[in-house]
Amino acid sequence: MKDLKKKNSVKAKILGAVTLVFALSSAQVPQQQIQMFRDEAKGNIQYRKKGMLEANLVRTVYSNDASISDWFNNVNRGPHGEWPKGSGHRSLDGLALLIGAKVKITDVLGREQYITPIESSYREEMDLDPVTGDIWGVEPVPGYANPSSTVPAINVDVKSFPEQWSRSLFYDLYGTDESKIKEWDGYWYGYFGRGVNNAQAETFFVIDDSQDKEFTRLPYNFYPIKSDTTRGGLGLRVEVRAFQWTHVLAEDCIFWHYDIINLSDYNYDSTAFGFYTDPSVGSTQNDALFNRSLDLAWAWAPSGKGLPDNYKTGYYGQAYLESPGDATNGIDDDEDGMIDERRDDGIDNDGDWRPYNDKNLNGKWDPEEPLNDDVGKDGVGPFDLQYNGPDEGEGDGLPTLGEPYFDKTDKDESDQIGLQSAYIGLLGDKGPSGVWPKNDPIMWKKMTEGFKDTSIRNANISMVFASGPFPLKKNQRERFSFALLVQSSNGAGHIQCEL
Repeated sequence: MKDLKKKNSVKAKILGAVTLVFALSSAQVPQQQIQMFRDEAKGNIQYRKKGMLEANLVRTVYSNDASISDWFNNVNRGPHGEWPKGSGHRSLDGLALLIGAKVKITDVLGREQYITPIESSYREEMDLDPVTGDIWGVEPVPGYANPSSTVPAINVDVKSFPEQWSRSLFYDLYGTDESKIKEWDGYWYGYFGRGVNNAQAETFFVIDDSQDKEFTRLPYNFYPIKSDTTRGGLGLRVEVRAFQWTHVLAEDCIFWHYDIINLSDYNYDSTAFGFYTDPSVGSTQNDALFNRSLDLAWAWAPSGKGLPDNYKTGYYGQAYLESPGDATNGIDDDEDGMIDERRDDGIDNDGDWRPYNDKNLNGKWDPEEPLNDDVGKDGVGPFDLQYNGPDEGEGDGLPTLGEPYFDKTDKDESDQIGLQSAYIGLLGDKGPSGVWPKNDPIMWKKMTEGFKDTSIRNANISMVFASGPFPLKKNQRERFSFALLVQSSNGAGHIQCEL
């Protein structure tokens, strides 16, 4: 960052520059909606689709299994964190989502033991079924993109939308009221509202960990949903979005966020979310650092030159923007002046939601008066092209779920714990002690043992970047999000980012 002083000031710049509001950090999901999620078809590798994010100066391939970039065996399969767009300069060889938990089980021999499943999807070194060779990892859930589309659903391509958005997505807004839900069909399922294209590029897909059958085997015999022996993993569903803006203050970033929902029959008392990253700024010879107070990790080429043409390199960074919140410890975890704030309590904790402007003071909203944030459940007001008329909560002077800056649409109403663990190491060891998604105990340790900086420099490195441990109860939804940044440098080990 240009200024490495205060965590909150840096994050305020990142978020304020694009008016990005992340949502629903922690909430209990109604049992009816949990059952709807469980009843959907399970994730499967056959539904994988690859897309391209290229709406600003960062261009990269991504997959709807939540992996970003796809370098492998020196085969150029697409831009790898390319910056600036069109240059062919690479910054990222691969990034994988990591979700882990420590679970106490009683195996078939009656022994109590702990297992630490890691849910992920990556181009290599994944757990495999020793008999079938099937990958044990997260896979895309069908129904969230048009089956005929070759790319995941993205707002700039109407043909990528499913014909009908899954009804499970709308239960918290409309229950099972089909007359309300069907109004979203044919429109983009926008984070900011029905058909709202706040960002120049926004993609959306859903994954689950049902195909991770490692711990369903003997002697573990662990099934996250006891009545469903076809589902493995931890019983997790993840709703994934990415955003790109062309605004000059956000043109070098891709924003990613993840809603993780515990569909299982278990309360996980110790859970961690994070990423495995293989940076490649200019080449595989990189340095890296992290800054705990900024929730930031970054990598760069110490030579300042990239191959093959000795071009001037930039800096690759990952900045945590939102992490799970703890509303029970009586501590101001995110240092924002509020203690134990929540986003499922029906309270505008930080008081930033704005009602309609009652200019004529008649005590009701009139069409000529500004609604401000009082736009109703669908997040759409009269000046939006997709406005179909007033909906529930519109112009009533009270904050309503779905409106901006209230509960699930206001990240500041969550007492976030931030970056809790970071590891930088040599990329290489593919044995049982290597830091790869397949080695569950090793990866769990790296995600939870705190900050382990190293003296490794000018080497082929990998990074693990995580938040936790924290509890993830059954039927609970948690959120974390980060900014993928590629920037020019104003000195060794600093990202110059005007955000």
